[in-house]
Formats: sequence, C-alpha cells, structure tokens
Amino acid sequence: MVEIRTVQTVTGICVAAVAALTVAGCGGTSGTVPGNRWVGPSVTTGVTPVDAPVRLTRITSACALLPTETVVRVLGAGEGTRLTAQEEPVQDSGTSPKHSCRYGSDGREALSLVTSTLANQADTVSATLDRIADNSGATTRPVRGVGAGAVTYVSDGVRVLAVTVPHGDDLRLFILSGPSVIPQAKLTELARHVAPQL
Repeated sequence: MVEIRTVQTVTGICVAAVAALTVAGCGGTSGTVPGNRWVGPSVTTGVTPVDAPVRLTRITSACALLPTETVVRVLGAGEGTRLTAQEEPVQDSGTSPKHSCRYGSDGREALSLVTSTLANQADTVSATLDRIADNSGATTRPVRGVGAGAVTYVSDGVRVLAVTVPHGDDLRLFILSGPSVIPQAKLTELARHVAPQL
C-alpha cells in the first residue's frame, strides 16, 4: 500500500484547486495554450462498451463514484489492509456544489476525490485546465486518454490529477490527489473509473 499522509495536506490541496476555479470562474475557450500545458481531447472511437456505466444526471456523492474496493485494488495493498471512504459535507456555493471523499485508515489519508460542476462552461475545457495549471504554481503535464482533458502535477509531496468531463452545457471537474509516491499511472487508472460516470 502507498504511504498514507495526513488528511489536511491531501484534501487541502485538492479542495484548493477546485475552489480557485469556482471563485475566479472560467470564461470562454482558450486559444493558444501557454507552455503546452494541455493537449486537446483524446480521439474517441464512437464505440460504447456494453457494460459502460450510466452517466449521472446529478452528482450526489463523491464516494459513490469510486468504491474503496477499487481504490485498494488499483493502489495495491497488503493482506488485511482496511481502507475506509468518508464523504465530506457538501460545499455548496449555489452554482457549483463540491462533493469530496477521503480514503484512508487510522486517521491518515491515502487518497482524496473532489468533484465540482461548472455551470454553462462545457466549452471551457482548455481554459479550465490552464487555470488549474496557473493556480498550481507547479509544472503541469497533460494526461491523455481520460475525460475531455486532464493535467497532473506534484506540489508539497502531493500528486494531483485534474480531469474535465463536459456534461450537456456544464463542465464536470474532478480532482484526485494523494501522496506523490503514488505512480501517475495509478491515479489515471482510478480516473478512468470515475470519468465515464460523469
């Protein structure tokens, strides 16, 4: 199992990234992407697997999007490892409620998932990812193959993966974060479980 960090560090970075977006807002689509921090949406084949999850009309729980069994399986765990998911109170700013889930054991956190819906901003994928990159204060890298676009970075020993998923006129954003020892591929695998539901 990966190293488990204190709850405040991982969740704080995750929530701060989402909060910076909803306070500042994102307007319009971005033209040129400074520093090539984001590369456009991945190509889709148009084929939908038979067992594809149903997209949620409304997000009501972050923990329901990513079961603890999935987290344990993807991150790897020793025999008898117990991981619990704790749904945090909804932070409702009116237009962009945030749902958060902390995964941990014995008061220490292994992973955090925060979701937010940016109303009427489906066309702001690259602008949203640019804003996340700017607010991170870190060097970000694009991540292909998950959502409409995603970026990752490491800050203060925490690895962050931010993923955008357009839903009608809205833009759904979710951020996974955990100790930097978690390989990027593992966060991406977890993100591939969450994104199709949004």
